[in-house]
Amino acid sequence: MRVILFLIFILAILVFLSISEDKLNKKMKLGVVGILVLFLAIFYIYESSAKKDIENAKDLSMSFLQGENLKCNGVDVNSTNFIYLEKMDSFLARQGASEKFIGLQFSIDECKK
Repeated sequence: MRVILFLIFILAILVFLSISEDKLNKKMKLGVVGILVLFLAIFYIYESSAKKDIENAKDLSMSFLQGENLKCNGVDVNSTNFIYLEKMDSFLARQGASEKFIGLQFSIDECKK
């Protein structure tokens, strides 16, 4: 996805720079190119951050499903007392769980190995 967007931006910059001097002067062209480059940089940073978060969530969910304990807000989350809700990326206390776990639900963002 990043590569395609990068190529589209390069193409847009080249097309924009090819516009004749009569219609836009160099300052205007450089300003627009600068804004496009800034937009591309912001998009890249956001995309990298989102990818890292998704990989972390996938790693935590796989660890939980393989039987490892996770720590969520100071509570030990394991497959004995919790179930993993894939669509919501969260852990919900099982119905037959210990009384101290009843009603607890944790987002995967709150958990660590």
